Amino acid sequence: VCMDRKRKKRLQHLKRINVKKTQPAATSRRSIISQNKSNKSNRSNRSSVASKRTTKQLSKKQQQMKKKLEGSRFRQLNEQLYTIKGSQAKQMFDSNPKLFDIYHTGFRSQVEKWPTNPVDIFIDFLKTQPQDWIVADFGCGEAAIAQNSQQVIHSFDLVAANEYITACDISNVPLEDNSVDCAIFSLSLMGINMIEFLDEARRVLKIGGCLKVAEVQSRFEDTYDEFIELLDKLGFQLEAQDDSNKMFVLFDFVKIGRGKDVPVDSFQLKACQYKRR
Repeated sequence: VCMDRKRKKRLQHLKRINVKKTQPAATSRRSIISQNKSNKSNRSNRSSVASKRTTKQLSKKQQQMKKKLEGSRFRQLNEQLYTIKGSQAKQMFDSNPKLFDIYHTGFRSQVEKWPTNPVDIFIDFLKTQPQDWIVADFGCGEAAIAQNSQQVIHSFDLVAANEYITACDISNVPLEDNSVDCAIFSLSLMGINMIEFLDEARRVLKIGGCLKVAEVQSRFEDTYDEFIELLDKLGFQLEAQDDSNKMFVLFDFVKIGRGKDVPVDSFQLKACQYKRR
């Protein structure tokens, strides 16, 4: 009996020892779980840091290279638009709408360097005119005139970059005959069929309606008189000409009659060309 008691005590003692030995193992598992959580947290932090690095702004040199590339793509597009018809330009932008963004990003960058933007001149002009006027903006770009005028502005361009714009070939706009009080071309007489653009303005303008034109000075090369004569044939009378700005010239015409049909290839403004870089 005594031996049995001693044996039982010994077994109980051994069990207590075994329990103590297994406790560190349990602690170790808890430690592993904790370590795994820590590792996940570290990985998450590293991922966050990596994400911040990828979204970090481009370096100054990279920004310069990006700007140079965008400028080159704009110049290439711009030259192309001067040498094709409006319908062909429409097809080109329809097949790749991103080209429109590339073009107008480059255009904004160029015009920002000018002392005056002709669009701002037209906006100021409309502020002095009746609010019930109907205006057609041919080649409206991003429709700045519509967004800053009280009149009803019909904005037309090759791509509808926003809700103000109707996408179309500006030689064929969706307006009724003799329905417009003012037609505007702000640096938009591009394409080898520019006469068709002006003829479309003649169609939609009321008798007595005004035609406002702004074009780059270098496109004329002493052809101001020829341009004015062309508009005269189309039924317009010159009211004012302002070539005081070194970048562009402004013309104010009034529609005085039906005019004549003029061959599309009878007059061309010089295409803007850029130095190769």
